Amino acid sequence: MDKAKAEYEAREPAHDYRAELREECYAIRDAVVAEMRDCCPLCSSLSIQFRKKAGTWICNSPVGRGYCGHVFEVPAKKEALTAAQKRGIRARKYMAWREKATNWDGDWKRVAILAWLADFREYLSLKHTKTLCKRCAFLEDMTDLKPCLECGFAFARTDSACPDCGHAVTEAQADSQ
Repeated sequence: MDKAKAEYEAREPAHDYRAELREECYAIRDAVVAEMRDCCPLCSSLSIQFRKKAGTWICNSPVGRGYCGHVFEVPAKKEALTAAQKRGIRARKYMAWREKATNWDGDWKRVAILAWLADFREYLSLKHTKTLCKRCAFLEDMTDLKPCLECGFAFARTDSACPDCGHAVTEAQADSQ
């Protein structure tokens, strides 16, 4: 994170996309034409319900501590968005935000997360891992010795040959241990 932040601060400031996004969201909202919907003639609420048995409409809009409760025969008309139109607007706004936000050059935390994911992917691949038996792992981790590949005798890492059997350790064998 520190490296990504230092790289971000070293370059010129990134363009702020939020003002453009706000204008684009207003354009998306204004592009949708509202439909004429039934509403309460008293309070203009869209929360109305038709009562089949009585053949009338009733308003379910909350007003103050109670409900409007106005009963009427013919509903008034009002321009309003439907639920499907609202969902569509919300989806288009989200896609506009996602396009701008994910392609923004000023997000140094995103760069840091992507670098961390690359490191984590390499870690999970076990690329830089070696598997040792219990004895060899103990010799490597807890002591400053290494085992001979021929006889198994433990000797100092600085030695180039096993003092027990005389087997010479090559550079490649020393690196693999």
